[in-house]
Amino acid sequence: MQHAAEFASYNGIYRQSESHFQIGKFADRLLMRLAQDSEGKNRMSVLECGCGQGEYITRLSQYLGQAGVSEVETRGVDGSQVAIRQCETRYPQGRWVCDSVADFAANHSARYPGERYDLILEKTGIFFLGAEESARATVSDLWSLLSPGGTYAYFSSKSFYDGRMPEMNLSFDWLSLLEQKFGQSEDLFGDKAYGRLFRKTSADSAGAP
Repeated sequence: MQHAAEFASYNGIYRQSESHFQIGKFADRLLMRLAQDSEGKNRMSVLECGCGQGEYITRLSQYLGQAGVSEVETRGVDGSQVAIRQCETRYPQGRWVCDSVADFAANHSARYPGERYDLILEKTGIFFLGAEESARATVSDLWSLLSPGGTYAYFSSKSFYDGRMPEMNLSFDWLSLLEQKFGQSEDLFGDKAYGRLFRKTSADSAGAP
C-alpha cells in the first residue's frame, strides 16, 4: 500500500482516540441534506473515502433510513488498519476495506465487477495523493464509480483544508480538480466550511480527464 508512513501515524491517533473525527454541526447538516435528497428512493449504495472510524457513514445510513430509504448498502475505505478494525467491531453491518483511496478506486472494477455507488462521501480523506497526475487519475477513477445521477459529497472544515493543503506542498487544489471533472458544484456553507455537492449528470465525462 502506498503512503504507509502517513497511515501509520493515523494508526497511532486512532489507538489513542475512540472518536477522532467528531461530527460537528456543519458536517451533520451535510449528512442530513444528503438524506433529504434521497427521499423517495428505496435503495442506496454509499461509499465513504477515508472513512476513519466509521462515524460519518454510519450516521448517514441512519439518516437515510429515517428518510425512508429501506435498503442502504455502505462501504468504507481507509488506509489505517486500526480504524478499519474499529469499524468492523463497532459497525459490523457495514463493509470495510483497508486500502488507500487511490489504490481502491484504481482496482475497484477488478475487485467488485459491476458495482457502482449512488453516493460517494469524502471528508478530507484523500490528502495522500502526491503528484497532480496521480490525483487527476484518482478523480477520474472515483467519477467512474458513481452511478449516472449520483452525488459526490465533499466536506472539510476551513481550518483543516486551508492549513493542510499548504503543509502537503501539493501542486494542485483538490476541490479544483473535482470541479474540473464534475463541473460546477453546490456550495452548502459559503465561507463557514467546505461542503460541496458534485453531481454526475451522465454516463460520459464532461470534465477534464
